[in-house]
Amino acid sequence: MQRLTGFFGRHRRLLIGVDISDTQVRVVSLSKQAGRYRVEGYCIGELADGAVEDGVIGDVDTVALCLERLVERMGLRTHGAALAIKSGAAFTKHVMLDSTLARREIEELMLVEAESSLPYALDEVYLDYAIADGVIAGAARRPQKMLLVACKHDVLDPRVRVAEQARLQVEAVDLESFALQRVLSRHSNLESGGYSGQQKAEQTGLVALILLESKLSSVHFFRKGEHKLSWDWRRKKAGSASAFGSVSADVDACGLDDFDACISGETRGKHSEAGTERCKAIANEIATQVCLAIGQLPNDAVASAISQAILGGADAQEAGLAEMIAESLLCQVGLANPFLDMTLAEGLDPLVIDQDAPLLMVACGLALRQLR
Repeated sequence: MQRLTGFFGRHRRLLIGVDISDTQVRVVSLSKQAGRYRVEGYCIGELADGAVEDGVIGDVDTVALCLERLVERMGLRTHGAALAIKSGAAFTKHVMLDSTLARREIEELMLVEAESSLPYALDEVYLDYAIADGVIAGAARRPQKMLLVACKHDVLDPRVRVAEQARLQVEAVDLESFALQRVLSRHSNLESGGYSGQQKAEQTGLVALILLESKLSSVHFFRKGEHKLSWDWRRKKAGSASAFGSVSADVDACGLDDFDACISGETRGKHSEAGTERCKAIANEIATQVCLAIGQLPNDAVASAISQAILGGADAQEAGLAEMIAESLLCQVGLANPFLDMTLAEGLDPLVIDQDAPLLMVACGLALRQLR
């Protein structure tokens, strides 16, 4: 077992956010000036088919070369990077402990908890933990919620090798859900309320952040700013699989055979009857997966219906898709933009950034990490 220091903590120096999906590598660089974030640059590189499958890197050299080219193209001055792993590829568990315990006692108890809970030997995983409810260790006696996180070496090690081959120093590792929560939390604190109606949605019900990708897609549920559940699904493949087991879903992927046609240049932006029907099929499948995921939520998270859905990922901006998803989910649907209220470095085109923003939610959330 190795202690992975980097899942948690508040830091000061900003990092480069590196998001490796099945089809692309996405890099975001931010700075902070006078209390306001600034987008220094970002870059997106396409990956060869099969280099990454279901979040698992199969060709380290190919992915590393892509990342190295992006870093060189951006001309980055700092090489401290934050990486993400799929939330489904990690084991997480909340543990209640006495808040008067010393740090060493907490670490020993969390180690015991990990040994009894993990489906793997401790020498096969990285471990980390953090206080989850904001109570400081050693404070007045009361139950204290801790969050335990573990992931297997073979999940994280290939991503670290990719970064190192691209001459980046890995300073922090997040789950995708942590990175996304960081973005949404920042938006909910903006005076404008971030996405339209987001503050009210977070107070009254679930917020569903849907990342639509051409291969592995996912939905992340948030309630009152706290991440509740992640659910992955792959086109033409029922359910979701993770490094810690699979969640079966007896669902017919009807209509998704036409997914590639719907997002190709032949139909992009056109409103033919056939294209509309294909997009409806996609929207219905997304709604089906969201409903399946809701069934896995803990009881405290399903007290109310979805108040808002936010669309991110490579396929979020397909013409008419947001409206169709809104009809299927019966809630407000908006496009993801992690750069709300950020200034832009000279030379960055606001229109191009608005087009690319839905792809960069995870990378931006990683870039919001700071080093002590």
